[in-house]
This record gives sequence, structure tokens and C-alpha cells, in this order.
Amino acid sequence: MPLRLSASARLKLTTASVALLALAAPGLAHAQVLSGTVKDSSGEARFEGAIVTIEELGRSVATDRFGEFRITNIPAGSYTITTDYVGTPSVTSEIDLPSEGANIDIVIGEDVEFVDNIIVVGTRAAQAGAINQQRASNSIITVIDSDGLGNFPDTTVADSLQRAVGISIETDQGEGRYVSIRGISPDLISASINGVRTPSPEDRRGVLLDGVPSDLLSGIEIQKSLTPDLDADTIGGVINLKTLSAFDRDGQFLSMKAQGRINEITDNLSGKGTLTYTNTWDDRIGLAVSANYQQLAIESHNNEVGGWGEEGGIFYINDDYEHRWYDLTRERIGLVGNLDFRATENTTLYFRSLFNRYEDDEIRNKFEFRAFDDTFDDAFGNGDEDTELASPRSPTQSRVALNEVDAEARKRLEIREIQTYSLGGETVMDEWTFDYEVAYATAEEDDSRNHDVTFRTEDIQEALGATAASPEFLLINTERPETPVLTNDRIFGLILDPANYALDELEEEDTINEDEEFSGQLNIARDSILGDFPVTWKAGGKFRDREKIRDVNKIFSEADDVFASEFTDNLLIPGWRLPNPAAAFPDGDLTTALRNGGDPRLEVNEGDTFLESNFEDFTINEQILAAYAMGTFEIDNLTLVAGVRLEQTDVELQGNIVADEFEDANGNDVPASSTAFTLGRTSV
Repeated sequence: MPLRLSASARLKLTTASVALLALAAPGLAHAQVLSGTVKDSSGEARFEGAIVTIEELGRSVATDRFGEFRITNIPAGSYTITTDYVGTPSVTSEIDLPSEGANIDIVIGEDVEFVDNIIVVGTRAAQAGAINQQRASNSIITVIDSDGLGNFPDTTVADSLQRAVGISIETDQGEGRYVSIRGISPDLISASINGVRTPSPEDRRGVLLDGVPSDLLSGIEIQKSLTPDLDADTIGGVINLKTLSAFDRDGQFLSMKAQGRINEITDNLSGKGTLTYTNTWDDRIGLAVSANYQQLAIESHNNEVGGWGEEGGIFYINDDYEHRWYDLTRERIGLVGNLDFRATENTTLYFRSLFNRYEDDEIRNKFEFRAFDDTFDDAFGNGDEDTELASPRSPTQSRVALNEVDAEARKRLEIREIQTYSLGGETVMDEWTFDYEVAYATAEEDDSRNHDVTFRTEDIQEALGATAASPEFLLINTERPETPVLTNDRIFGLILDPANYALDELEEEDTINEDEEFSGQLNIARDSILGDFPVTWKAGGKFRDREKIRDVNKIFSEADDVFASEFTDNLLIPGWRLPNPAAAFPDGDLTTALRNGGDPRLEVNEGDTFLESNFEDFTINEQILAAYAMGTFEIDNLTLVAGVRLEQTDVELQGNIVADEFEDANGNDVPASSTAFTLGRTSV
């Protein structure tokens, strides 16, 4: 349970704790060390999270991801060693520990009788692995191991995380995107890959987790409680994605996986495949590589309501109603390359790398029945806001004097890349453990090939010859509120004709988001005995240097004599699954011809273009220097974690203050303008 203290108190306690570490150094330099590995009978599988206990001393330790354990400060003598792993019977061993220490191998599960149904055995083993890691942790964590990831047809990391307790996700087109821990905003949750902070490719801190394929991972760890050795900005928790290491297994290993699925609407086969290879040489050098490719074709039909009103206990649509059709292809490419080198008996070095590329190629058509709340006034200009509200309604049917409809197409290609690289190691010297790492991570989102074009038909009431005394009503049946049914043949005959739609606006976008971070850290830990209780003292420091850039460029164009009929291939969406027909115009591919000034009839809206291309731009530089000290006390069945952390954060923000077109004191038009500004802040 971390202690929260003021900055001055933290600094004093940090200094005192570091001094305590130094004072603890003498006197135990030659204590015995018991180390070893917990394996299965074949020697291939290592057990992480197994609890190894020296019964006579009441000392316990958990094995790491390689199944290895280490207990220090043990007097020479004879001991009973008990190894406890959920899912198998406990194993008891008798050892004589000489003065120079010992290294032993412990085998569990030798008496397990395998049954024919290997699926059941594998599922139980996966659950046991996750449970043991959670039990062995000094924090509140949830673990999903590699077998657990493979048990379900999850495409992304976010999809896999939704199966963990206390996790909820936001989805897009049926795939998980943002992750929340215990309802906390994704912007307050950090994501890391092999412990390296993952930057965000968007204009926010929350990290998209729909791009990283789950098949690249050896496990996911969700830490829900904070300890002093974690970054202070991980308020809501930490999601750590772990890639494989060659030393996870003995010898050579090759795995291939292929999977396919069919979208019922598109009737296309989407596939993914993963190839993984690991090998070790002389138990000193380990290489692990993995490659993954996924392609997913999606077509979806949906409708959306802008808002509901209520009067006299009757609910009705009072804003707008939309038909939306999506046709998109998502492609993911992932590569992992990890190298481990056991340089000496006491030092292990590693290099970890991950590259991920995500492409979302999307066309979206939106058919929007607009502004139900004020259509009567717009159509007839009588200013009587109560006229429409007084129109007859029933619990399942209302009516509106529809006057405007939009037909919109959006075509975009969004490309995101995330890369992480880390070089580090661990050195063990008697009771001391040193781990050190330098890392670089970068993320980029490229939205440079996007456009959104809207055509509008208006004055529908006038076109149909309606009057204020005799309006043309669109009937809306909400007996099934999730799929309203709209009725009026005269109105639909007009709004389904693309020749009635003139260009309202063309929006072109060329936006780049970049986020990169350099970091370095050093952690020092020491095992000691305080009275009869083992204590692990730990202290360290970390430096992070992060830069995030957003560069938005948009062009808004208008024209009075460009019509949707020029950009129409199909009149209606084929196979549409909702009650009313949905327009297939304008065609997203055909409207690409309007980009980059492709039509001389277009006129650029200079004011909106300038405003939207400047006020969202920013550059943020953030430097964080952190130090911490903590102690983990094992008191019988109680584990107490106490410590302090001190962080100094320097932030420099550069952006624009933008003024839209306005009039000066003399009534003269002043064009839009921007002023660059820089803000700095230091916090401790």
C-alpha cells in the first residue's frame, strides 16, 4: 500500500531510504543463495508464479517468467523445500545447502495423468498459469497468458482485455479500441510494451489498442494498484503487453497459426496468420521472432438518432435521424524481434523490438433527415415554434414537416504505426540486483488522404407545393425505437433523386500526429532480513523525454452548381437491412475527383480553412525526472509495500491563438489571423 506524502516529505524519506540501503550493505555479503528453475517433467515448460518456500525459515519467493527463483541470506544447513503451483499437487524436496549456496531444478506435475481431451488440459493449464502469476504478485494484477489469448478469436489487444475482470472497452465496428480500468478514462491509463511506455498516435494520451495484434504477445498484465516504482502518471493503472522471449522455452520452437472468418454482409473471407520462431544456443543466446498479418473486411448497416423529446409521456425523435453505411478494410502487420544474451553467470542482456502498422481504408455514406425540431419554422418562416409540437402524436407514431436532407460520403485512409525498441539487462551480485534500460518508442497517425463531401436538398416543402396550412408530413413510426420506419412516398420520391442535391461543403484533410519518447532507467534492489522477516529494499531513477506534435491541414470548399447526380453510381445501398431505403450517393470513390482543386467550380472558404488548419496545431515537449525508494516487507501472511516517489515534470507547449474573420472599430473586415504562443510549466 503506497504512502502518499508531500513533495518535501517525499524528498526527505527518499534520502533516508537510500541511506538505509547503503547501511544495509555490510554484514551479509557472504550469505548463501539458493536458486533454481521450476519446470515440467519434459523440461520444456517453465512455470511462472510458482511459490517456492523454505519451510524451516518460512521464506518464500515466486518464480519469474523463465521459471527461475532466487532466495538469499540463507545459512548453510538442511532444508525442506516446498513448491506450490495452483493446478498441480505441491512438491516437497530435501536439500543440503552448502556454504557456497546451491542451484536446483524442481519438477512439478510428474504425476499428472493426461487424458484424451487435450483441449481441457490446455485450458486448465492456461487458467492456472494466470492465477499463479496473480497470486505471486505484490500488486493487484490481472494476467492473460499466451494460451488464454489463443483460446478466443480475438483480433486485437483490446478485444482480449475485455475478458478480464474490471475492464471495459469502447468498440468501433465491433472491434475493441480504447480500454478503461474500473471505469477510469483511457487518458489516465498507461500502456506499455515490455515495460516501455507506448506513445499515443492520436491527439490525446489514451492509447489505441485496436492496432496491436494479440497473436504477437506472450501475455498481458493489467496492474490495477500503484506502487512507488511505477510512473506517477499511471493514475488508472498499467496495461503491459509482453512479447515472447527465447528463454520462455528450451531449445528450438516453431509455431504457425492461420485463421479465417466470413462477414455475412460482405460475404468476403478475412484471414490472419502468425509465424513464430525461437531458438537458444548453449543456453546463453536466445532469439525470438514473430510476424503477424491480418486483413478484415467489414460492411455494416446502422441508423442513429440525434435525440429524443418527451411530451405528455410520449417520446419522439426531435433532432435528426441518420442511415449510415460503412464499407472498410482493416489491415494489420506486426513484427517482433527479441534477443537475449546471458553474458555471464550473473548478467543477462536483452534487446526488445516491436513494429506495428495498422491501415483503416474506409468509405462511409450518411443519409441524414435533418433538424426535426425546427423544420416547420424553416419551411414556412412563420416563427411559430409550437406548431410542430402541437401536431398529433401517439406512443408509436409522430410526424414532422421535413424540409432538409443531407447525402454525405466520407473516404479516408488512416495509417497508424507504433514502434518500441529497448536495450537493457539485469545483473545479480549476492543480495543485490541491478536492472537498467534505455528505450525509444514512437507512434504516428497519418490522416493525409481523407475527404468528406456533403450534398444537401432543402426547401422540400416548397418543392412539394406544401403550405403552412397544409404541410407535407413525414410519418415516423417508433413501435420498434431501435429501427424507426419513415413513411411518405412523395417525400421519398424527391429525396432519393440525386439531381435534387447541390454541394454544401467539401472538407479535405491532411493531418499528421507524431509522438515519440526516449527513456532511461536504473533500479537497484537488495534482499535483507529485518528481525525474522525478509525485506526487499528497492530504489531507482528514471528519465523520460517526450515530444508530441499535431499538424492539422484542412481545406473547405463550396459551390452552388455541383450536384450529387454527377457522383452517383448506384442509387440505393444494395442489400440494405434496415426498413427504409438508404441512398448510395454520392459515391465516395467518384468524389475523389473533387480533391486538390479538381473542379474549377469549387470556391475555397478561406476563413474556415484558416481557422481549422491552425487552432488544433500544437507541439508539446515533456521531460520527467523521477526517483523513488520502497521496501517490500514479508510479515507472515502479510505483504506490505511502502515507499515514496518524487517526480519533476517540465512541460513546454507551443500552439496558436486563432481569430476568425471579424470587424475592427471602424467597421472594416479584418481577415483571420493566428498568433503563436509558448507555455512552460514545471511541477514537482
